[in-house]
Amino acid sequence: MERWTCCKTTALDDAKRVSGGSPLGRRCGLCRFPALNGVGEGNVNPAGPGSASSQLYVVHTTGGLDARYGGPSRSVTALCTALAVHGAEVDLISAANPRVDRSPVLPPSQSVRVHLEPAWHVGRLRYYPAYSTRLRAILGQEGVDRSAVIHDHGLWGHFNWCAWRASRTFGVPYVLSPRGMLEPWALNAKRWKKRLAMMLFQRRILETVDLYVATAVSEYESIRAFGLRGPVAILPNGVDAEAFQVDAAAKRSEGAERTALFLSRIHPKKGLLDLVEAWANATPSGWRLVIAGSDEDGHMNVVMETIRRRRIGDSVSYVGPMDGPAKWALYGSVDLFVLPTYSENFGMVVAEALACGVPVITTKAAPWADLVARRCGWWVEVGVAPLAAALREATSMDPAALRVMGNRGRQFARGFAWTSIAGKFAETYRWLLRGGVQPDWVRLD
Repeated sequence: MERWTCCKTTALDDAKRVSGGSPLGRRCGLCRFPALNGVGEGNVNPAGPGSASSQLYVVHTTGGLDARYGGPSRSVTALCTALAVHGAEVDLISAANPRVDRSPVLPPSQSVRVHLEPAWHVGRLRYYPAYSTRLRAILGQEGVDRSAVIHDHGLWGHFNWCAWRASRTFGVPYVLSPRGMLEPWALNAKRWKKRLAMMLFQRRILETVDLYVATAVSEYESIRAFGLRGPVAILPNGVDAEAFQVDAAAKRSEGAERTALFLSRIHPKKGLLDLVEAWANATPSGWRLVIAGSDEDGHMNVVMETIRRRRIGDSVSYVGPMDGPAKWALYGSVDLFVLPTYSENFGMVVAEALACGVPVITTKAAPWADLVARRCGWWVEVGVAPLAAALREATSMDPAALRVMGNRGRQFARGFAWTSIAGKFAETYRWLLRGGVQPDWVRLD
């Protein structure tokens, strides 16, 4: 008998508590999350994971797909979609919190099977019993384990232990993307929780990873600095095709007010307070600063207080979270993008801005030295003074010169198209499963 794995009750017993629709489209009456095999009616590949057409089977596991988690929720979803286009069979299992999750970022492709597994709360800790159940159900199907890879994203969560344990139980390779969580800034945040996780399970996981994935050389270096010696594939995140359809260079009328954009999570790590102070110091004439993103833990209140204290409210506005078509329209309406981050393993928004033809200012805490080499932006030290200097230079440039920089950035960003990136991931998985010629982007040193 099928079971609602989210709440561990049988479909038959629970029928009177479940909303209508087909079995694949029904939702559990207890937790309201989709049950059985996917999210929404028809979101299943008819071929099935054990079909003869399967050549590569990838199970991606992550700690959350809600938009408030920022770049990882989007990049993991986009990678799954692109892998399916390349012919891989893909399951995406995500931890979920029905108490606060409002807008999960779900793949548009019906060939990606999505499973949202809600948490049980033990104090402030989250526990995912259904995660292991789902993994066993997927990997236990006939023929799957012979061509399967588990690709886990992030650290420190119970879901990571579930993914790693399933890989050991079924004998499939375990791939781990740290997602910036081994960067020095990240390691120093909530240190006691990470020490506890290391003692309980995380150290054992890290020491037995079959392949790490780093988004840049700087993240590879952080992996090695942590003392981890497994193979590392250096593969960047990709950029959605919609970005290349945005024409930021064609929007400006003569004499129109010009706009700089910050688009990211509103979190102390992103350096927004530095940007507000730098904007007040640079005082760019004829420019406004637009801040967009989801607020975390009330940090926007601190930012707004700084804006009031520096008396720059007339030139700074907050527009809230932006996603989907509204996000691309916003990129298309600006002249400059700024990410003053303290720590970044990649920086999806930088790649997106470049793909939209917008020059970028970011810090050396993000792996974007190519902004200078490609002459499409500024790569500065962390802090208010370097940021203010870059803002003064950028906002004093002729609009035509900024557009030229933006065009160079767009050409550079074409190398981050998901079609190309996903092909490299697929080749890497196959090498891990079957051996052969080591891909150029995999490092063993």
